[in-house]
Amino acid sequence: MDPEINLNKKRIRNGLRISVVLTAGLIAGLIGWLYRHHAQQERMISRATEVAQYYIKQNYHYDIEFTDSQILGKCVSSHIVLYGHIKGREDKKVNVTVNYENYEMIGIGGYVDLFPGDKDKFK
Repeated sequence: MDPEINLNKKRIRNGLRISVVLTAGLIAGLIGWLYRHHAQQERMISRATEVAQYYIKQNYHYDIEFTDSQILGKCVSSHIVLYGHIKGREDKKVNVTVNYENYEMIGIGGYVDLFPGDKDKFK
């Protein structure tokens, strides 16, 4: 066999090996970033939930169970919206907005009788 053909085959194999290693490295990096991003979002939601539950308990004496959340992007606003209900009363829906940069309450809403007079409080 021609030595030049063998040399080209080795170059191709080495190029394929490098491509495989680089691709595997990129995939591993992406998986690591996604894991860290998800973990950060979970910490943000957990902290916002603690703040909201404490605020409602202190000011309205309700125990709230949050069942869903939505993190709004910074291009929209730096807020987390938490959705839930009073514990034991799934018909008494609540939604709370918390700023995820400083974890301050932004707004509270839901069942009308739960939060009387709060419409002007968060403006």
